[in-house]
Amino acid sequence: MDSDASEWMTRRPGVLAGDNVEVRTRYQTGHWAHEYEIVDIVLGGYRVCRRGSRELLPNVFVPDDVRLDGDQ
Repeated sequence: MDSDASEWMTRRPGVLAGDNVEVRTRYQTGHWAHEYEIVDIVLGGYRVCRRGSRELLPNVFVPDDVRLDGDQ
């Protein structure tokens, strides 16, 4: 986590690196996909990977598009 991201997280606490999360889908409004993990916290959002394959997704997810796995 870089210093800008660290400052951002102190202003907006959220999930931590290593947490299992769901991400809001871009294809089906109102749906969430599970089986993801927070890899890194960057300025403005989260880097996420698939839990099974460990494949890093290319996008940074904003906090409103990420929730702890099981939170509804």
